[in-house]
Amino acid sequence: MVGRKPISEEERFWEKVDKSGLNPDYPDCWEWTSNKAKGYGMFSRKREHGKSKNVQTHRYIWEKVNGQIPDGLHVCHICNNPPCVRPDHLEVGTRSHNMRYAVLYGNNKQSRKTHCVQGHPFDETNTKWRLSRRTGLPSRQCRACIKGWRKKYRDQRRNITTKTEATE
Repeated sequence: MVGRKPISEEERFWEKVDKSGLNPDYPDCWEWTSNKAKGYGMFSRKREHGKSKNVQTHRYIWEKVNGQIPDGLHVCHICNNPPCVRPDHLEVGTRSHNMRYAVLYGNNKQSRKTHCVQGHPFDETNTKWRLSRRTGLPSRQCRACIKGWRKKYRDQRRNITTKTEATE
C-alpha cells in the first residue's frame, strides 16, 4: 500500500495547529493553519457511520477537552481571534455574551462605524459614552442627534400644553 500511514483524528487535528505564536497580534494563540470559513477553522471529522462532517475547530477542541456543548450555548473566543484553538482561550456562553466580546474588541460592525445614522461623525466632541442598562457595557450615542431629539420632544410638549390651554 502506497501513501500515508493512517493516523488518529486527534493527530490529524494537531498537525494543522501552529503553537509558535508567530502572529504578532495574537502571540499567545494556537492558530489553525488549514481550511477556514469566515475566519473560523474547519476540520473534517468522521462520524459513526463512516461519513465525515465539517466542524468548526474551536467547537471540536472544546468538546474534546470539556465534553458536549450545552444546548443554546456557544463557544466564545476570549482572545477574540477566530482561528484560535487554544482551550484556555475558549469559554461557553450565550449569543449575547459572545456579541459583547465582539463589541468590546471592535469586531462588531456597530463598533466599527465612524458616523451615526444621520451622518454625524463619531469623534471626541460629538460622542457621548454611557453604560448600557441592559448589558452594563459602554455604548456610544451621537451628541448632535441627542440634541435634536430633545429639541423635538420640547417642541411637542409645548404644542400639547398650548393646545390644552386653548381648549380650557
